[in-house]
Amino acid sequence: MSLLGTSLTNFGLSVWVYEEAGSVMDFTLVAIAGALPTLFFSPIAGALIDRWPRKITLVIGQTGSALCTLVGASLYWFDMLAVWHIIALVTVSAVFMAFLRPGFMATITLLVNKNDLGKANGALATTFGIVQLIAPALAGALIHWIGLQWVFAINLATFVIGIVTLLVAAIPSIHDKNKTSGQSIIQEIKDAWIYLRGKPALLMLLGLTAAVNFNLAAIQVLVIPVVLGFANKAELGVVMSVGGAGMLFGGIFMMAWGGPKQNINGVLYSGLVIALLIMLFPIIPSTYVFAAGVFFAMAAYPVFMACSQSIWQRKVDISMQGRLFSFRNMVIGVVAPLAYVSSGFLADYIFEPLLLDANALSAFLSGRFLWLGELYGYGPGRGVAVMVSLYGLVCFVCLLIGRMHKGIRNIDIDLPDVEGNDSLKDEQGRVANGVDNGAVV
Repeated sequence: MSLLGTSLTNFGLSVWVYEEAGSVMDFTLVAIAGALPTLFFSPIAGALIDRWPRKITLVIGQTGSALCTLVGASLYWFDMLAVWHIIALVTVSAVFMAFLRPGFMATITLLVNKNDLGKANGALATTFGIVQLIAPALAGALIHWIGLQWVFAINLATFVIGIVTLLVAAIPSIHDKNKTSGQSIIQEIKDAWIYLRGKPALLMLLGLTAAVNFNLAAIQVLVIPVVLGFANKAELGVVMSVGGAGMLFGGIFMMAWGGPKQNINGVLYSGLVIALLIMLFPIIPSTYVFAAGVFFAMAAYPVFMACSQSIWQRKVDISMQGRLFSFRNMVIGVVAPLAYVSSGFLADYIFEPLLLDANALSAFLSGRFLWLGELYGYGPGRGVAVMVSLYGLVCFVCLLIGRMHKGIRNIDIDLPDVEGNDSLKDEQGRVANGVDNGAVV
């Protein structure tokens, strides 16, 4: 509920900032303000997640985000809202958000048996797919018919529902109230790093996941110029909606299936399918072909992420999960801005000029690789289409290397599950029957 409400507000504020300021730079500053604090604060947030009871962590994250929304709503209602207010509020809210995702992933381990982790992570992917599918259209309709002020009100209502649900939910505690670690936060962060270095297969899997996400992040910002090179804005909207539908389908499939017995096979093979589709579907400038490729690639993505998350949940001690999940999110999150900057530069100054016409490609490459123009065609968006295929190729190669590496390929066999995670649930009686695991969202 709160995820949908936040998505509605974020969409509305994005539109408001762009219309009010009329500046792409201001729009970009808001995006940066939402990303950087989460990255920088993640190690500290992870240590605090492991120190505090999971319920308190999630309530603090939700409450802090809700207060930021309330301040923004109040400023808007009294016609005092300015772009710098949004940048400041987004920055503060991002700090609280640093608690939520790793805290929630660590809480899933407490609530779900390890054999059902794939299904639980599939349910989470289904939630993201639903939000991605309906949030933009719903937000646009709400802003048009009832105004941004009521979108704020809906978001605040969803926060209240989420916080109340957390307060009444039975979430086991991993902490002994009579014991304290006596360590500083810095030392606890160092301990987590030492723990991760002791599991080199996990460290290599993190590197592989970061490499894949770098390429996917680069492709994410290239989809719009590729599609607009051969289609109109309405068709672009269809492609984006089809992608959301694909993610929803993949999440439901993963929720029903639960993933392969060896989760690493789900990571590697779904990743190879995604990479292969990305290599192929930009070649033909057709809305139908592109939409079909996006659908199946997005359908495979929940399998990739759910299986990867399940490995971490099974292989990491529950007392370390807050710190290591935060570190994982930070590493994966860092690559996205790098991908955005590099792909934008390569598109504007190299690939797009080369594929505008045959003469430019021939002059630059001295007559070599002209088959690129024959295969992809010439004109706006065709250079970016080549880039998307190249990113897909790099992603494919990274996954093949991962498949050939024994440490990654055999991670489910060679790296034992942390059995204490399930025994803790048995000792504490897990949660009361009837508690909805998804209610934490």
